[in-house]
Amino acid sequence: MAPETATVPRSHASRVLTLPLLGAAVLLLVFAVQVRHAEAAVQAGFLQLVGLDARAVGAAVIFPLEGRWFGVGFSLGCSIAPLTALFLGGAGIAAWMRPLRLRSVGLGVLALVGLFMLANQIRIAIIVGAMHFLGFQRGYEMSHVFLGSAITTLGFVAAVVLFVRLLLREPEGVAR
Repeated sequence: MAPETATVPRSHASRVLTLPLLGAAVLLLVFAVQVRHAEAAVQAGFLQLVGLDARAVGAAVIFPLEGRWFGVGFSLGCSIAPLTALFLGGAGIAAWMRPLRLRSVGLGVLALVGLFMLANQIRIAIIVGAMHFLGFQRGYEMSHVFLGSAITTLGFVAAVVLFVRLLLREPEGVAR
């Protein structure tokens, strides 16, 4: 009698997600400048909602402080584009390698992007707020290094947990 071996299905429904996810990852990197401009516009809008005269200028948000205009720029390292692209690429590869719930992937990607965007926007808003309350130099250094790093770390950890849960979920129709 031959020993039983597990067989891996040659095809599964989640493979249809591979190219769109990898394509989205590439597009985020190709259009990273435009993503940073959009992030700056969202941040300027948020700061205006809380009463600050803020404006988006390219990939920067400018605002009056101490009688002059200052700005905070969304550099490539301060943008959600590269990190989001990494996760989308990973999800695309995972969708090819193993069956994933289509709905879980869609909701997971939306939550991932939303979480990265929210954490980054909160981080920048805190930096701007600290600069207003503590002055330019002290406010920027304290908020960017300490608070900004903490917010970024929390957002990243939450996204990693979300991503891992997405990948470890059993696909539809698979019995435990």
